Amino acid sequence: MGEIAEKLAELLPGLKFGVAHGQMHEAHLQQVMEEFASGQTQLLLCTAIIESGLDISRANTIIIDRADLFGLADLYQLRGRVGRSNVQAYCHLILPSEEQGLTADAHKRIQAVQQFTELGAGFKVAMHDLEIRGAGELLGKNQSGQIAAIGFDLYADLLEEAVLRLKGEPVKKAPEPEIRLKVPAHFPENYIPDPRQRLVLYERLTRIESVEEADDCRYEFIDRFGPLPQPVEYMLEVMKLRHSLIAMRAAGLDYAGEDLILSFGEDPEVEPSRVIAFVAENGGRAKLTPDNRLRLKIGPKLSPEEILKKARDLLSALR
Repeated sequence: MGEIAEKLAELLPGLKFGVAHGQMHEAHLQQVMEEFASGQTQLLLCTAIIESGLDISRANTIIIDRADLFGLADLYQLRGRVGRSNVQAYCHLILPSEEQGLTADAHKRIQAVQQFTELGAGFKVAMHDLEIRGAGELLGKNQSGQIAAIGFDLYADLLEEAVLRLKGEPVKKAPEPEIRLKVPAHFPENYIPDPRQRLVLYERLTRIESVEEADDCRYEFIDRFGPLPQPVEYMLEVMKLRHSLIAMRAAGLDYAGEDLILSFGEDPEVEPSRVIAFVAENGGRAKLTPDNRLRLKIGPKLSPEEILKKARDLLSALR
Protein backbone atom coordinates (compact mmCIF):
# COMPACT_ATOMS: atom_id res chain seq x y z
CA MET A 1 0.00 0.00 0.00
CA GLY A 2 2.98 2.28 0.54
CA GLU A 3 3.75 2.37 -3.19
CA ILE A 4 0.15 3.18 -4.06
CA ALA A 5 0.08 5.96 -1.45
CA GLU A 6 3.23 7.47 -2.97
CA LYS A 7 1.72 7.36 -6.46
CA LEU A 8 -1.46 9.06 -5.23
CA ALA A 9 0.61 11.77 -3.58
CA GLU A 10 2.42 12.38 -6.89
CA LEU A 11 -0.70 12.34 -9.04
CA LEU A 12 -2.90 14.34 -6.67
CA PRO A 13 -0.61 16.63 -4.70
CA GLY A 14 -3.46 18.82 -3.44
CA LEU A 15 -5.60 15.95 -2.17
CA LYS A 16 -5.62 14.95 1.46
CA PHE A 17 -6.03 11.22 1.95
CA GLY A 18 -5.79 8.67 4.73
CA VAL A 19 -4.49 5.10 4.78
CA ALA A 20 -6.24 2.30 6.66
CA HIS A 21 -5.40 -1.39 7.02
CA GLY A 22 -5.67 -4.16 9.58
CA GLN A 23 -2.06 -3.96 10.78
CA MET A 24 -2.46 -0.44 12.16
CA HIS A 25 -2.73 0.33 15.85
CA GLU A 26 -6.38 0.67 16.90
CA ALA A 27 -6.03 4.29 18.04
CA HIS A 28 -4.31 5.32 14.80
CA LEU A 29 -6.91 3.51 12.71
CA GLN A 30 -9.72 5.23 14.59
CA GLN A 31 -8.11 8.62 14.02
CA VAL A 32 -7.81 7.97 10.27
CA MET A 33 -11.48 6.94 10.04
CA GLU A 34 -12.66 9.93 12.06
CA GLU A 35 -10.73 12.32 9.82
CA PHE A 36 -12.32 10.74 6.73
CA ALA A 37 -15.80 10.82 8.25
CA SER A 38 -15.46 14.48 9.24
CA GLY A 39 -14.17 15.55 5.82
CA GLN A 40 -10.64 16.41 6.89
CA THR A 41 -9.46 13.90 4.29
CA GLN A 42 -11.18 13.48 0.93
CA LEU A 43 -9.98 10.00 0.06
CA LEU A 44 -9.40 6.79 2.00
CA LEU A 45 -6.85 4.28 0.68
CA CYS A 46 -7.59 1.01 2.43
CA THR A 47 -7.77 -2.75 2.35
CA ALA A 48 -10.99 -4.76 2.59
CA ILE A 49 -11.03 -3.82 6.28
CA ILE A 50 -13.86 -1.42 5.43
CA GLU A 51 -16.03 -4.31 4.18
CA SER A 52 -18.05 -4.11 7.38
CA GLY A 53 -18.47 -1.19 9.72
CA LEU A 54 -18.05 1.83 7.42
CA ASP A 55 -21.24 3.86 7.38
CA ILE A 56 -20.34 7.31 6.10
CA SER A 57 -23.13 8.96 4.13
CA ARG A 58 -20.78 11.45 2.43
CA ALA A 59 -18.74 8.63 0.86
CA ASN A 60 -20.25 8.29 -2.61
CA THR A 61 -17.51 6.63 -4.72
CA ILE A 62 -15.50 3.44 -4.27
CA ILE A 63 -12.76 2.09 -6.57
CA ILE A 64 -11.93 -1.60 -6.09
CA ASP A 65 -8.52 -2.60 -7.45
CA ARG A 66 -8.21 -6.13 -8.90
CA ALA A 67 -11.87 -6.79 -8.30
CA ASP A 68 -11.43 -10.20 -9.95
CA LEU A 69 -9.58 -11.44 -6.85
CA PHE A 70 -12.52 -10.81 -4.51
CA GLY A 71 -15.35 -13.21 -3.82
CA LEU A 72 -18.87 -12.25 -4.88
CA ALA A 73 -20.05 -11.69 -1.32
CA ASP A 74 -17.02 -9.50 -0.64
CA LEU A 75 -17.68 -7.39 -3.75
CA TYR A 76 -21.33 -6.98 -2.77
CA GLN A 77 -20.37 -5.85 0.73
CA LEU A 78 -17.70 -3.45 -0.51
CA ARG A 79 -20.05 -1.90 -3.05
CA GLY A 80 -22.53 -1.35 -0.25
CA ARG A 81 -20.11 0.88 1.63
CA VAL A 82 -21.14 3.84 -0.54
CA GLY A 83 -24.51 5.21 -1.54
CA ARG A 84 -25.98 5.12 1.95
CA SER A 85 -27.82 8.45 1.65
CA ASN A 86 -29.79 10.29 -1.03
CA VAL A 87 -26.62 11.08 -3.05
CA GLN A 88 -25.90 9.13 -6.25
CA ALA A 89 -23.07 6.65 -5.62
CA TYR A 90 -20.55 5.03 -7.97
CA CYS A 91 -18.57 1.78 -7.78
CA HIS A 92 -15.64 1.31 -10.19
CA LEU A 93 -14.08 -2.15 -10.61
CA ILE A 94 -10.47 -2.30 -11.83
CA LEU A 95 -9.76 -5.54 -13.71
CA PRO A 96 -6.63 -7.03 -15.31
CA SER A 97 -5.83 -6.30 -18.95
CA GLU A 98 -7.26 -8.39 -21.78
CA GLU A 99 -3.89 -10.13 -22.14
CA GLN A 100 -4.03 -11.35 -18.56
CA GLY A 101 -7.74 -12.16 -18.83
CA LEU A 102 -10.26 -13.29 -16.24
CA THR A 103 -11.02 -16.77 -14.99
CA ALA A 104 -14.48 -18.12 -15.80
CA ASP A 105 -15.59 -17.81 -12.16
CA ALA A 106 -14.22 -14.27 -11.86
CA HIS A 107 -16.14 -13.28 -15.00
CA LYS A 108 -19.36 -14.68 -13.47
CA ARG A 109 -18.77 -12.77 -10.24
CA ILE A 110 -18.27 -9.47 -12.06
CA GLN A 111 -21.38 -10.08 -14.16
CA ALA A 112 -23.44 -10.79 -11.04
CA VAL A 113 -22.28 -7.57 -9.36
CA GLN A 114 -23.18 -5.60 -12.48
CA GLN A 115 -26.57 -7.28 -12.82
CA PHE A 116 -27.89 -7.00 -9.27
CA THR A 117 -27.77 -3.33 -8.37
CA GLU A 118 -31.21 -2.88 -6.82
CA LEU A 119 -31.86 -2.47 -3.12
CA GLY A 120 -32.37 -5.79 -1.38
CA ALA A 121 -30.49 -7.87 -3.98
CA GLY A 122 -28.50 -9.70 -1.31
CA PHE A 123 -30.52 -12.93 -1.68
CA LYS A 124 -29.92 -13.06 -5.43
CA VAL A 125 -26.22 -12.37 -4.94
CA ALA A 126 -25.98 -15.15 -2.37
CA MET A 127 -27.75 -17.56 -4.71
CA HIS A 128 -25.34 -16.73 -7.55
CA ASP A 129 -22.41 -17.16 -5.18
CA LEU A 130 -23.66 -20.64 -4.33
CA GLU A 131 -24.12 -21.46 -8.02
CA ILE A 132 -20.58 -20.33 -8.83
CA ARG A 133 -18.82 -22.04 -5.92
CA GLY A 134 -21.16 -24.96 -5.37
CA ALA A 135 -22.98 -25.39 -2.10
CA GLY A 136 -21.63 -28.85 -1.36
CA GLU A 137 -23.55 -31.73 0.18
CA LEU A 138 -23.60 -30.46 3.74
CA LEU A 139 -24.75 -33.80 5.16
CA GLY A 140 -22.54 -36.00 2.95
CA LYS A 141 -18.96 -36.51 1.80
CA ASN A 142 -19.22 -34.83 -1.59
CA GLN A 143 -18.41 -31.14 -1.24
CA SER A 144 -18.76 -30.07 -4.88
CA GLY A 145 -22.45 -29.31 -4.98
CA GLN A 146 -24.46 -28.52 -8.11
CA ILE A 147 -27.13 -26.26 -6.64
CA ALA A 148 -28.11 -24.90 -10.04
CA ALA A 149 -29.50 -28.34 -10.95
CA ILE A 150 -32.41 -28.03 -8.51
CA GLY A 151 -32.38 -24.35 -7.47
CA PHE A 152 -31.55 -22.81 -4.13
CA ASP A 153 -35.11 -22.72 -2.74
CA LEU A 154 -35.67 -26.44 -3.31
CA TYR A 155 -32.18 -27.23 -2.00
CA ALA A 156 -32.85 -25.32 1.23
CA ASP A 157 -36.24 -27.02 1.66
CA LEU A 158 -34.75 -30.47 1.15
CA LEU A 159 -31.93 -29.70 3.56
CA GLU A 160 -34.35 -28.51 6.25
CA GLU A 161 -36.50 -31.60 5.77
CA ALA A 162 -33.45 -33.90 6.02
CA VAL A 163 -32.30 -32.25 9.25
CA LEU A 164 -35.76 -32.63 10.81
CA ARG A 165 -35.92 -36.30 9.83
CA LEU A 166 -32.47 -36.95 11.33
CA LYS A 167 -33.63 -35.32 14.56
CA GLY A 168 -36.73 -37.48 14.56
CA GLU A 169 -38.97 -34.42 14.40
CA PRO A 170 -42.14 -34.27 12.29
CA VAL A 171 -41.86 -32.59 8.91
CA LYS A 172 -44.68 -30.07 8.54
CA LYS A 173 -44.79 -28.20 5.27
CA ALA A 174 -46.95 -25.10 5.23
CA PRO A 175 -49.35 -25.27 2.27
CA GLU A 176 -49.20 -22.57 -0.36
CA PRO A 177 -52.58 -20.81 -0.01
CA GLU A 178 -54.66 -19.95 -3.05
CA ILE A 179 -55.99 -16.38 -2.92
CA ARG A 180 -58.82 -15.43 -5.28
CA LEU A 181 -60.24 -12.12 -4.12
CA LYS A 182 -61.06 -10.56 -7.50
CA VAL A 183 -58.66 -7.71 -6.73
CA PRO A 184 -56.34 -6.34 -9.46
CA ALA A 185 -52.92 -7.07 -7.96
CA HIS A 186 -49.90 -6.84 -10.27
CA PHE A 187 -47.02 -4.67 -11.53
CA PRO A 188 -48.37 -2.59 -14.43
CA GLU A 189 -46.10 -2.52 -17.49
CA ASN A 190 -46.03 1.28 -17.48
CA TYR A 191 -44.74 1.18 -13.89
CA ILE A 192 -41.98 -1.42 -14.42
CA PRO A 193 -41.46 -1.89 -18.19
CA ASP A 194 -38.79 -4.60 -18.00
CA PRO A 195 -40.52 -8.03 -17.76
CA ARG A 196 -37.43 -9.63 -16.21
CA GLN A 197 -37.43 -7.00 -13.49
CA ARG A 198 -41.09 -7.64 -12.81
CA LEU A 199 -40.43 -11.38 -12.48
CA VAL A 200 -37.60 -10.76 -10.01
CA LEU A 201 -39.87 -8.55 -7.91
CA TYR A 202 -42.77 -11.01 -8.04
CA GLU A 203 -40.41 -13.71 -6.76
CA ARG A 204 -39.20 -11.43 -4.02
CA LEU A 205 -42.74 -10.72 -2.88
CA THR A 206 -43.39 -14.45 -2.47
CA ARG A 207 -40.56 -14.54 0.10
CA ILE A 208 -42.21 -11.95 2.37
CA GLU A 209 -42.45 -13.42 5.87
CA SER A 210 -43.83 -10.50 7.86
CA VAL A 211 -45.92 -7.36 7.61
CA GLU A 212 -42.73 -5.36 8.21
CA GLU A 213 -41.09 -6.93 5.15
CA ALA A 214 -44.09 -5.99 3.02
CA ASP A 215 -43.85 -2.41 4.26
CA ASP A 216 -40.11 -2.39 3.51
CA CYS A 217 -40.89 -3.49 -0.05
CA ARG A 218 -43.43 -0.70 -0.35
CA TYR A 219 -40.89 1.97 0.64
CA GLU A 220 -38.30 0.45 -1.68
CA PHE A 221 -40.66 0.42 -4.68
CA ILE A 222 -41.58 4.06 -4.08
CA ASP A 223 -37.91 5.00 -3.82
CA ARG A 224 -36.92 3.11 -6.98
CA PHE A 225 -39.93 3.43 -9.27
CA GLY A 226 -42.03 6.29 -7.91
CA PRO A 227 -45.50 6.48 -6.31
CA LEU A 228 -47.28 3.11 -6.26
CA PRO A 229 -50.14 2.56 -8.69
CA GLN A 230 -53.25 1.02 -7.14
CA PRO A 231 -52.60 -2.56 -8.37
CA VAL A 232 -49.23 -2.59 -6.58
CA GLU A 233 -50.82 -1.29 -3.37
CA TYR A 234 -53.38 -4.08 -3.61
CA MET A 235 -50.66 -6.66 -4.30
CA LEU A 236 -48.73 -5.72 -1.17
CA GLU A 237 -51.92 -6.08 0.86
CA VAL A 238 -52.53 -9.51 -0.70
CA MET A 239 -48.99 -10.54 0.27
CA LYS A 240 -49.74 -9.60 3.88
CA LEU A 241 -52.87 -11.75 3.74
CA ARG A 242 -50.82 -14.58 2.26
CA HIS A 243 -48.38 -14.37 5.18
CA SER A 244 -51.27 -14.69 7.64
CA LEU A 245 -52.76 -17.63 5.73
CA ILE A 246 -49.43 -19.47 5.73
CA ALA A 247 -49.08 -18.91 9.47
CA MET A 248 -52.54 -20.42 9.91
CA ARG A 249 -51.71 -23.26 7.49
CA ALA A 250 -54.89 -22.34 5.63
CA ALA A 251 -55.51 -23.64 2.13
CA GLY A 252 -57.02 -20.54 0.59
CA LEU A 253 -59.14 -17.41 0.68
CA ASP A 254 -61.82 -16.61 -1.91
CA TYR A 255 -64.41 -13.98 -2.64
CA ALA A 256 -67.34 -15.53 -4.50
CA GLY A 257 -70.78 -14.05 -4.92
CA GLU A 258 -71.52 -12.42 -1.59
CA ASP A 259 -69.19 -14.57 0.49
CA LEU A 260 -65.64 -14.42 1.75
CA ILE A 261 -64.56 -18.07 2.00
CA LEU A 262 -61.68 -19.24 4.18
CA SER A 263 -60.55 -22.80 3.43
CA PHE A 264 -58.84 -24.31 6.47
CA GLY A 265 -57.28 -27.33 4.77
CA GLU A 266 -56.27 -30.58 6.48
CA ASP A 267 -54.15 -29.39 9.41
CA PRO A 268 -54.87 -25.71 10.22
CA GLU A 269 -53.22 -23.95 13.12
CA VAL A 270 -56.32 -22.10 14.31
CA GLU A 271 -57.92 -22.34 17.73
CA PRO A 272 -61.36 -24.00 17.24
CA SER A 273 -62.73 -21.82 20.05
CA ARG A 274 -61.91 -18.69 18.02
CA VAL A 275 -63.73 -20.04 14.99
CA ILE A 276 -66.78 -20.96 17.05
CA ALA A 277 -66.78 -17.55 18.76
CA PHE A 278 -66.48 -15.79 15.40
CA VAL A 279 -69.47 -17.69 13.97
CA ALA A 280 -71.51 -16.93 17.09
CA GLU A 281 -70.64 -13.22 17.03
CA ASN A 282 -71.60 -12.83 13.38
CA GLY A 283 -75.00 -14.52 13.65
CA GLY A 284 -76.35 -15.72 10.34
CA ARG A 285 -73.60 -14.03 8.33
CA ALA A 286 -70.95 -16.66 9.16
CA LYS A 287 -71.16 -20.45 9.01
CA LEU A 288 -68.91 -23.51 8.92
CA THR A 289 -69.44 -25.96 6.07
CA PRO A 290 -68.81 -29.75 6.03
CA ASP A 291 -65.82 -29.29 3.69
CA ASN A 292 -63.94 -27.42 6.44
CA ARG A 293 -64.59 -23.90 5.19
CA LEU A 294 -65.70 -20.74 6.93
CA ARG A 295 -68.08 -18.66 4.84
CA LEU A 296 -68.72 -15.02 5.76
CA LYS A 297 -71.38 -13.04 3.93
CA ILE A 298 -69.93 -9.59 3.18
CA GLY A 299 -72.06 -8.43 0.24
CA PRO A 300 -71.80 -8.48 -3.58
CA LYS A 301 -69.72 -6.33 -5.89
CA LEU A 302 -67.53 -4.78 -3.22
CA SER A 303 -64.61 -2.52 -4.10
CA PRO A 304 -61.04 -3.90 -3.81
CA GLU A 305 -60.49 -1.78 -0.69
CA GLU A 306 -63.61 -3.20 0.96
CA ILE A 307 -62.71 -6.79 0.05
CA LEU A 308 -59.18 -6.44 1.44
CA LYS A 309 -60.44 -4.84 4.65
CA LYS A 310 -63.00 -7.58 5.22
CA ALA A 311 -60.30 -10.20 4.60
CA ARG A 312 -57.91 -8.53 7.06
CA ASP A 313 -60.62 -8.32 9.70
CA LEU A 314 -61.52 -11.99 9.26
CA LEU A 315 -57.97 -13.28 9.58
CA SER A 316 -57.24 -10.94 12.48
CA ALA A 317 -60.27 -12.24 14.38
CA LEU A 318 -59.02 -15.82 14.09
CA ARG A 319 -55.38 -15.19 15.11
